[in-house]
Amino acid sequence: MRLLPAIGALVRVSLLVTLPGAQQVWPMPYDDASQKNIEREYEKAVAAWKEYIRDPKILESSNTSDYTKNEPYERIVALGKPALQFLMRDLERGEFLLNQAARQITGVDVVKVYPREKVTGEQDISKLWVRWWREKGQPKPK
Repeated sequence: MRLLPAIGALVRVSLLVTLPGAQQVWPMPYDDASQKNIEREYEKAVAAWKEYIRDPKILESSNTSDYTKNEPYERIVALGKPALQFLMRDLERGEFLLNQAARQITGVDVVKVYPREKVTGEQDISKLWVRWWREKGQPKPK
């Protein structure tokens, strides 16, 4: 996976956040300028991915990895934790194919975090991600 060189510069100003479930601590962007830059990079990466998956061969595929094992999707994942709020926004809007990116970035398996919830498909997993984000994942200023 190739990391985007601009990301290091985008997260200079940060606060530490602990995510229950992931049991990890990482820097999250704090200032508005950093957030705008990350959002811009995220939107570009998602646009490139959506263009990639418009290929008729991929559109006809029922194999999830055809949608998630490619360079444009890896660009989304490479943005890392600073892009989570934008990823969660898209999951809430129905972009369930981004579930794997959320898992790769956070290291969290939301199905295990909410074992009593009925999960019958990727849409249900997206709903669990949004729930997790609201309950446990969003950074809280200290």
